[in-house]
Amino acid sequence: MSDSLSGQSATREERLSRIPALIDLAHELSEALQAIGNYIETLRWKADNNSENPPEQTREILDKAASQILRANRAFKRLRDNLF
Repeated sequence: MSDSLSGQSATREERLSRIPALIDLAHELSEALQAIGNYIETLRWKADNNSENPPEQTREILDKAASQILRANRAFKRLRDNLF
């Protein structure tokens, strides 16, 4: 019985020790998703205001959004690896 309890305690401690890393990953995901939203809102604003938006500027904004999507994907993978 005590072996079972010590095993449960070790498992709980292991899970608790992951919390700081999970908090960091959640923050990183949040930042990446916020950045993606900002880039999309910038393009929307430009479209709604009939702003002259050179193709290279649109491409640059889309490239930045794509980069943040990749960042979020990497963070999700690390999160999954930490949970399972």
